[in-house]
Amino acid sequence: MTIANFVRIKRFILAQGKRKTYSNMYNDNPYWAFPKFTAYLNPPDQRNIDSDIAESEFNELVIQAAAPQPANQHWSNPGPITQYSLISLDAAKKELRVRRDCSRTDPRVLVQEAAEYFRVALAEIDKLTGNGEPGRQDAVPGR
Repeated sequence: MTIANFVRIKRFILAQGKRKTYSNMYNDNPYWAFPKFTAYLNPPDQRNIDSDIAESEFNELVIQAAAPQPANQHWSNPGPITQYSLISLDAAKKELRVRRDCSRTDPRVLVQEAAEYFRVALAEIDKLTGNGEPGRQDAVPGR
């Protein structure tokens, strides 16, 4: 899980992704549905509420994935729950941060999960672009 890989995933989503609102903080976030999870990009704050890629950087990658319900929880819907993980790039400090709101998951486990998300995303990007430059406009026909 490196900054270079974060930037590669971000550029791919900005160049080839679609738009979808996943929360009420921003509208029309750039996103890509990778195998097993969906990745959304967030602008830095609500001044760019419409997620205009010309207005700001998108240094937050939100991973939306299904997760099994905790064994000690009793819900009316026994299916999986939606879980959000946030991977953010602090360009000034040159570091990546991983967190999950309202989670008691060990931070080391979150980093391992994020590394697996990166692995899956980069494999999909390589497959779709033929190992080419992920920012090319013609890299993924029909998208």
